[in-house]
Amino acid sequence: MPAKIERVFDQPKIFEMIKAIGNNAVKSQIEFELMKLASLMSVGGNLNDAQIQFIADQLIDLYPTESISDFKICFQRGAIGSYGNIQRMDGITIREWMDKYLDEKYIIM
Repeated sequence: MPAKIERVFDQPKIFEMIKAIGNNAVKSQIEFELMKLASLMSVGGNLNDAQIQFIADQLIDLYPTESISDFKICFQRGAIGSYGNIQRMDGITIREWMDKYLDEKYIIM
């Protein structure tokens, strides 16, 4: 997967991947990226399994025209504080990160 925003534009979109490999396979890939993110964090109340599943579902619903690479890059940037201080790790924080990431992405586009 690409490590830079400039390389995500030709990646398959979530809705395309769902058509090709199914929703469960796509959700599993997003959950894997969320688990990697959680393992990098040391904030109180880190993501649990139920939150990971819920957030993965919400990301699929909210961002069907983005790619898994977009999520991966966003999570990496968020984990190092690119989108501000990390006070907690939950769906609200990840949604805020995605909004900031997508602002960056579409400026580059």
